[in-house]
This record gives sequence, C-alpha cells and structure tokens, in this order.
Amino acid sequence: MGLARAWIIVCGAGGLILGGCAGSRPSDNANAVINSVLARQVPSWDTFPRYVVEPPDELTVTVKDNPDLRTVAPVRPDGRISLPLVGDVLVAGKTVEEIEKALEADISRYIRNVDVTVSVTAFRSKHIFVYGEVQRPGAYPYTGRDTVVKAIALAGTLNWRAAPNDIQVTRGDPRNPTILPVRLKDVVIEDDDATNWYLQPNDIVWVPPTAMVKVGDVAREILWPIQWLVAPAAVYSVYDDMRDR
Repeated sequence: MGLARAWIIVCGAGGLILGGCAGSRPSDNANAVINSVLARQVPSWDTFPRYVVEPPDELTVTVKDNPDLRTVAPVRPDGRISLPLVGDVLVAGKTVEEIEKALEADISRYIRNVDVTVSVTAFRSKHIFVYGEVQRPGAYPYTGRDTVVKAIALAGTLNWRAAPNDIQVTRGDPRNPTILPVRLKDVVIEDDDATNWYLQPNDIVWVPPTAMVKVGDVAREILWPIQWLVAPAAVYSVYDDMRDR
C-alpha cells in the first residue's frame, strides 16, 4: 500500500505540472485590459508608416458631389484600377495620399475643384503573423496601423499558457532577424507603450509559454512512457483505502 500511495503523490504532483497549473491564469489580467489599451490608442495616420497599395488590395474611390463616380475596384495584377472618365490608373506602389493627388490631377480635366477620397477597403497584399500561446494563431492582414496589442487582439488574445512579458517581434531576414522584446505588462498596466511596436509587413509576433508550462511539457514527455504504471497505482490506492475503512 505504501508503494501505491507513493505513486499517488507522484501522480498528483505530475498532474499539477502537466496541467501547467491550469487553475492559474497569468494572462487573464492582460486580456482584461487589452481592449482598454486599444481604446486609448487613437494615433493619427502620421504616427504610422504609410501603407503602400499593392495587388490584390481593394480600393474605394469617391469624388465629392459626384456619387456616380464612386468606384470599388480591386488592384489588378498589373497594378492598375479602372475608373470612370480617366480609365486605367496605376496605383500599385503608391500610398493612399499619392493616389488621391494623382486622381485629382486626372479628373480635374473634366471636373473643376475636384475632391477625391481613396480608402483601402480590403487589405490583401501584406500580412502579419501571430504565433504561440494565443487563441487563434495565424496570419492576419497588415493594414499599416497595426501594433503588437492590436495583433494579439486579432488573434483572440492570450491563452492561459502565455508569458506576457516574454513576447517577441521578429522582423526582417529570417537568417539574421531583428528581435524586438515586448513587455505586455508595462503596456497594459503601466500605460508604457515603448514596447507596443508598430508592426511592419511580415512581422512575426511570438507569444511563448511560461516557464512553468515549459516544465509541464517536459514532464509530460518524461511521464508518457510510464503512464500505464501510474494509472493502475491510483486504482490500487483507492481500493486499499476503501478496504482499510
């Protein structure tokens, strides 16, 4: 019976480790205030890198006081869109502001005092990536106004395994990347946005597990081959306790 009880102790300790302390949710506080961080961040366009339009982004073009000229058009592989009055216009490789100025110059040949507004209504040409301990890891459209907190929110926020202060942004050449550390605690609790980086196309936000979760993962691998011994031991221990009563 002593051996069986010893196995129960090992099994119980292993369960805590393997579960990664499931009762504790170190990322819950961070998740609870991510929305408030997003709400307080209302930066102007000047704060962000200019978004460069590329195929197959989709643009909406409106001309003030001329609703018939409103056009929603995908950027074709040749980098152009088709518009009334002016026909095909090259937009790839330009910012929204540059496209507006070019269209105003073209349309002014037909309409006086023209006022053109261009917006990107579907971001399809560039992506950012969020991997690791988030609810929905994967690729997300790059909009030119993306921060680390916004990217994590798009990915469904952190899961309970996440280490909020060990997040990293990987940028540039995969063979020699630039690593940007992120301290989410400072961002969401102390209102310090120094590490809430503005993201660039193809940036990777990596959310690692906590040290305890890593230990649990290792313990799971170690205990897996002998789980058939642990389970019978638990059964025998319960039987012995009942018999002794």
